[in-house]
Amino acid sequence: MNSEPYSRNEGNEVPQRYRDILRKAGLSSDQMRELLELRDSKGAFDVAVTVATAVFTPVLFYLFPHPITGVVCVLLTIRVLNSFAQVVHGSGHGKLFTSRFWNDAVGDFAAAMVGYTRHGHRAAHQRHHIHLNTPEDADLIWGHPHEKVAEMAPRWLGDIFFVSAIKRLLQYLGGDKRGGADAKASLLASLWGLAWKMMPVALVQLTLLALYWVLVGPEYYFLFYVLPVMTLYPAQIRLRTMVEHSFSPLAPPSADGDGVWVTRSIKANPLERFVLAPLGMEYHFEHHLLPAVPYYNLPRARKMLEENGFEVPTAPGYFGYVVSKWRTERRQELALAKADV
Repeated sequence: MNSEPYSRNEGNEVPQRYRDILRKAGLSSDQMRELLELRDSKGAFDVAVTVATAVFTPVLFYLFPHPITGVVCVLLTIRVLNSFAQVVHGSGHGKLFTSRFWNDAVGDFAAAMVGYTRHGHRAAHQRHHIHLNTPEDADLIWGHPHEKVAEMAPRWLGDIFFVSAIKRLLQYLGGDKRGGADAKASLLASLWGLAWKMMPVALVQLTLLALYWVLVGPEYYFLFYVLPVMTLYPAQIRLRTMVEHSFSPLAPPSADGDGVWVTRSIKANPLERFVLAPLGMEYHFEHHLLPAVPYYNLPRARKMLEENGFEVPTAPGYFGYVVSKWRTERRQELALAKADV
């Protein structure tokens, strides 16, 4: 395993200004037109496969009821949740389908499958892009960029005990301002507004519950879907966030605030791509550099950048990066301890 989790071109990970890195990318107008092309067939295929995987999960356990199958079902659920999250992500950027109706409708459905609203996600995600790694970044809920691996580990307890999932849901509900004026009128209006916002989520989840109920029993809906979405799913988001946006201990940000725009892509192994990063989630640097590009065109964006001589900053896998980061931090701590002796 590579002991250093950082790209050789560390400066690209921590640019002085966002437009500086865009200039370094050197993409032509023709290249940008190609990257911005929406492909409805690709989006529809990905959504259909994700829905089929969600349906297949209880079917698999119905056919092969075994603890090992149960583990596989949980992993499939994590993949489904990440896939639907990527669909919501694309919809929120308006880059899923050429039709505005289908872009929003499919995004609403995908968000309901994950347990939140598309509007709430969109508001929080815009803050993440605009205020990356600053106090206004909505994704700081998953950890600050200067956190060490040892500091992150205890926070996983909050993920496992539902705290992070509840915080994120409340954040998304707070970011969904539809009907906000009525919501402030009274407690009753506020509760009604909350119920109305979550109605699509409830309907979709009740449908999924019915599917599990018919095939394997309602308890498996909670075991294979609700528990993962409330525990393991937030925990793996925290892991991804550290890999994608944490400051390098080898090149800390400057005191004047420059260099906070830190993002990486990931050289994920096949299992990581399948479970943690489906639908091109590993092309994270390319997405932050070119947020208007549909997720399914990000591999092409990588190729264009490399053809232009631009080195994309990458991490050697999700778990590989965390292990390498932890080793680097441990070496630094030991060096400081020896210096103090």
